[in-house]
Amino acid sequence: MYHGEVGGLVLISTGGMDENTLKSLKKKYFLAPVMLFIMKHGNYKKMKPKLIKAGMSHIRNESKEEIAYAQDMFETIFKDYKQEKDVHISSLLADLMNQKPVTADDFAQLKGNILLILPDQDFFSGEMQKNLIQLMHNPEIQYVSGGHLSTVLKVDAYVRTIRDCLSKHQGK
Repeated sequence: MYHGEVGGLVLISTGGMDENTLKSLKKKYFLAPVMLFIMKHGNYKKMKPKLIKAGMSHIRNESKEEIAYAQDMFETIFKDYKQEKDVHISSLLADLMNQKPVTADDFAQLKGNILLILPDQDFFSGEMQKNLIQLMHNPEIQYVSGGHLSTVLKVDAYVRTIRDCLSKHQGK
């Protein structure tokens, strides 16, 4: 959408929203509309612990300290969440499956200026990550240990990777 305005791209902990990935997400989350209905009309106070548990299901090989941090983070975030806000955020995530698929042509102008930072055990499957890589043109790919929560739990590794990439591209 922003040809000529974007000089580079950093994508963190994601999959390629190409036709195959969107099809896979639709299959995996076909009950999303039902879950949104339950979130909207159910007893949200009773649901909060289940939502925290769902968030914690993204733990992979994190340390005990990181797991405790994630638990505290989810409890803090959900403490003041209102039902409407959570339904809205969840609706936005569910709407991703209805987006127009992207193609490699969408990223052609960024050839050589794309950094992908991917957790090695993300909930975006290896196939989805492969689809993302195929969409990009000559991307730099860095893997960070952990799952989807590593973007929060291992922020130093992500920041260091981004800084290293930016310093390589300075002056280009």
